[in-house]
Amino acid sequence: MGSAALVRLGFLAVGGLCMLVEGYTLTVVAQYPVTQLGDRGFFAVRGQGLKALSWNEGIKMVQSSSDPNKWAAQISFDYSEVGSDIQYKVLVDDKTWMVGLNAETAVTEAADFQVAVFPWFGSQGGTVTLLPSAVYSPQLNNSRQIVVYTPPSYTENPFKIYGDLLVAHDGNNLFSPPVCDTCCPFGCWDLQDPLDKLIVQGKIREVVVVGVFNTPARMDEYTYSKDPGYQSTPKANAYLDFIEETVVPLMVSNFRLLSKEGQDKSGAASLQLATLGSSLGGLVSCYAGYTRPQVYKKTACMSPSVWWNNQDFNTTILPASLPSSPPGLWYLDAGSTEETIGPDTVVVVKHLESLGKKLGKNLEYYSDPGGTHSEKSWGGRVHLPLSFMFGPDPAT
Repeated sequence: MGSAALVRLGFLAVGGLCMLVEGYTLTVVAQYPVTQLGDRGFFAVRGQGLKALSWNEGIKMVQSSSDPNKWAAQISFDYSEVGSDIQYKVLVDDKTWMVGLNAETAVTEAADFQVAVFPWFGSQGGTVTLLPSAVYSPQLNNSRQIVVYTPPSYTENPFKIYGDLLVAHDGNNLFSPPVCDTCCPFGCWDLQDPLDKLIVQGKIREVVVVGVFNTPARMDEYTYSKDPGYQSTPKANAYLDFIEETVVPLMVSNFRLLSKEGQDKSGAASLQLATLGSSLGGLVSCYAGYTRPQVYKKTACMSPSVWWNNQDFNTTILPASLPSSPPGLWYLDAGSTEETIGPDTVVVVKHLESLGKKLGKNLEYYSDPGGTHSEKSWGGRVHLPLSFMFGPDPAT
């Protein structure tokens, strides 16, 4: 299967005149293990956005003679279709649809181009793995466990590389099983359930999640300043260095993730990091997203403890000399029963608005009716930040 596409000529009617125009080709390449396909037949592609694409009948894909794990379909378009947004899906035998979000691309110029898609058809749930050994932090001189969620396609389609990594704090409380149901007296988020549901229903992109366990030094590691009401030593910067310098490289080395820096060999964009936490974990998420915008492109702060040290996140951190509008996506929330955190979080939201963020676009706030400061409440509404951060075409 060659990468060069045929150029076709056609006629375009403009103002009553017939003009000779060039035709171009979009080549859709699907990569999937032929051993998984078995005797099920062939692949086809359906979609919308080009005259030749339809959701009702597929274009048959041709298997590569040099790589049996690749299939391709060539789809013609002309100059009048430049600027079109395209959505498409791959089907087995033009009957069984790939799972998850529609694949998307855009015709940005009058030229042949190629896109790749890595479908999956059977897996309905991701995999939660507790790493077998604790991870040592040279930045903090301690060790902790790490738990990882890989999305549904991870085991079915080994060719897919993932571009989104969510760093979630208090990893002990996130997934049940294999850890939260035995370790955590305050309950579990059951984060795998909303992730699986949103991914399979095509409401969010597939995302890898790394849950970083807390330690007995949780208050130190999740705070960046000293609150006179508590006996603590602020170590948030060292903790974030640990994530950036130790945890993320560990993930890139051991899981199928894009490189953190630059582009991979296929030219795909670099790894996009997001951060999520609750309570003090929400505070350190907000701190990370604001002070390290070059690292975290998406920030979710659930019931964040922005009361810490006389609300100094709002009074000291946000006014600091940083870009006038924090880049990326920002999500904040609180339960309606959280009498201090709720109003304090609203103050932060309004401050972010004054810095240029737009509610409903790159900033989201939710007040959870009856929500409490608990794992049950956070797990019950975590689908909201997941949808905001990883849904199709998020604002930036």
